[in-house]
Amino acid sequence: MTAAKSTRIEPQDIGRVAETQSAETVNAYLSLGWIIVGTSSNHYSEHGYSFAYHLGWPRSLGEPKLPPDPMQSFLGGLKGTESPGEKAPWDD
Repeated sequence: MTAAKSTRIEPQDIGRVAETQSAETVNAYLSLGWIIVGTSSNHYSEHGYSFAYHLGWPRSLGEPKLPPDPMQSFLGGLKGTESPGEKAPWDD
């Protein structure tokens, strides 16, 4: 295993921020060049909590690259299944 390279990132070096609770989604962002700038957790009941990853896109990488949105892929697969002239639920 190689040692991770550490570079100090200042807030002004971040061009865009994102947040997710999904490990799969955070890995998709990381593969595009985003960095984890923080994490948070929320204990909202005796047995319930949530965990979030906060990501930043370094300005030095130019325009932000976004991973595909799995929900858009799902909804895109549903388009065209409605009857002609019928409005799809997501068109509201």
